[in-house]
Amino acid sequence: MAMQQLTLPGEIVKKSNAIARARWQPESIWEPRIVALVASKVRVTDEDFLTYRIPVAELAGVSDENLRGNQYQEIRKSIEHLGKATIRIEGNKPRNFRQYNIFSMCGYEDGYLIARFDPDLKPHFLGLGEKFTEYSLMQYLMLPSGYSQQIFEFLKSWANVKSGEALVSVAELHELLNTPESFRKDFRQFRVYVLEKAHKDIQKH
Repeated sequence: MAMQQLTLPGEIVKKSNAIARARWQPESIWEPRIVALVASKVRVTDEDFLTYRIPVAELAGVSDENLRGNQYQEIRKSIEHLGKATIRIEGNKPRNFRQYNIFSMCGYEDGYLIARFDPDLKPHFLGLGEKFTEYSLMQYLMLPSGYSQQIFEFLKSWANVKSGEALVSVAELHELLNTPESFRKDFRQFRVYVLEKAHKDIQKH
């Protein structure tokens, strides 16, 4: 297993644009953080995925011994859910899509997160060409809400658009973010609790 160092300010997450724009349903704020943390350990020189053994301090900001009871429970449940979680990439044609497992293995051992990406995701993390998404892991981990995390990553996937902007429908954002029906029926709620909050969080962090 690969022993990893503590998170550094310069740790970078790199993934395909397709993965950054993919649809999945995390059950907590910890799940996207875990995926980003593991992704930051993948190196450009890697030819295959490694099994990463990462101190929980890199995820929670405190050592295993100092985790609050509820934090430990939330992280444990997140790891359990990620063991069976899938991610969906939309195809180039309507109704076409591919669904992948995120991890082939993940677990929690003696204060360490143990994880390995599913082999089917190799094209989305290894040997990336010119079109990929990258961002600071530290900035991502500081975002306080799941919606802010997803919107930040989605926006970064469009960072290299020549026009400097991308046009995305509200309906597409609802699907991407898996918003509740109340937000889809009431745009004000969606604007205030999702879009404006994400804008504020991203500007701050």
